[in-house]
Amino acid sequence: MQVPSQLSTVTTVSKIIAAILFILLPFVGFYAGTTYQKQLDKPFIILVPSPIPKNNEILTIFQILDNPTLYLDETIQLRVKTKSRLVCTERACGPDIECCNTCSGSIYLLDIDNTTNNPQLPLKGENISCSGMDCNITCTTIQPNEEYLITGIFHQIDHSYGPTYELEYLSHTNIAVSDPFYCTNSNECVTYSSDNCCGLGAINQDYLEEYNQPQICERVCPILSSQPVCLNNTCTLKE
Repeated sequence: MQVPSQLSTVTTVSKIIAAILFILLPFVGFYAGTTYQKQLDKPFIILVPSPIPKNNEILTIFQILDNPTLYLDETIQLRVKTKSRLVCTERACGPDIECCNTCSGSIYLLDIDNTTNNPQLPLKGENISCSGMDCNITCTTIQPNEEYLITGIFHQIDHSYGPTYELEYLSHTNIAVSDPFYCTNSNECVTYSSDNCCGLGAINQDYLEEYNQPQICERVCPILSSQPVCLNNTCTLKE
């Protein structure tokens, strides 16, 4: 087959087009490659639902440390107050310097009705720490000397001298802001339907309308003798 001469003849126009393509194609290829690589480098975002505490029970530190094997590696909820434990340098600042020592430390949890012998539980996790100068300490995420409802995973750490325990931080709610189970006396607690049927729980009466979800059951619910009471500043059912 004979190719027409106009398709095989080198002309000035074809030379210009070839030169332009020779210059542009590497840049076009480089741009396409970097754009594709940026798409590959984008992190995959996996949405993980918040862990639900076992039995949705609000515990105390005294409870879990009294029988720790029952809660090992479980997601639990604790109603606690917090304190910081700091370590600071000991340089002499001098009379004209307000502060010159640096400090760092961590957050510990205590039961709200803490007594002298009540144990403490260290709270661990990313951005759970305190640091700064000795006259200006800043804590991240969780503040000391506050009351919280904290959700976390209870862990045992083994040592040669015996085990210790800590709580891996997951989430928190400031009790002063909103806690439907917080109470100061039993008169604040009422019974509510906790699972849309026969399951019952105790809740602060101010949150009853929001949380109570009655539903007609296909079975007859037993009559329970449990009474809502305020125990450790938590509304709970007691036989």
